[in-house]
Amino acid sequence: MAIGILLLVMSNNIYENVARYDDLETCPKISTDGGENICYVHINVAEKVEGTVYIYYQLDNFYQNHRRYVKSRDNEQLAGEYK
Repeated sequence: MAIGILLLVMSNNIYENVARYDDLETCPKISTDGGENICYVHINVAEKVEGTVYIYYQLDNFYQNHRRYVKSRDNEQLAGEYK
C-alpha cells in the first residue's frame, strides 16, 4: 500500500502537454515524389517544469510488435547515419 501511495503522489506531479499536428495547415502531407516534408510544431508550456523533460511521440493504430515494423528497422538510420 505504501508503494501505491508513493506512485500516486509521484504521478500527480507529472506535467503532460499534448500537441497534435496532423491537422495543421503548416504541416504538409507525406509526399510521394521522395521530397522532404518539414513540419515545425510550436509547443507552449503553460507552467515551469523542474528537472528533466522527456518528449514522447504517440502513434495511433500502430502495433510495435508488428512483423513489418520489426523487419523495417535500420540501425544506421536510428544512429543518424542514414544516407
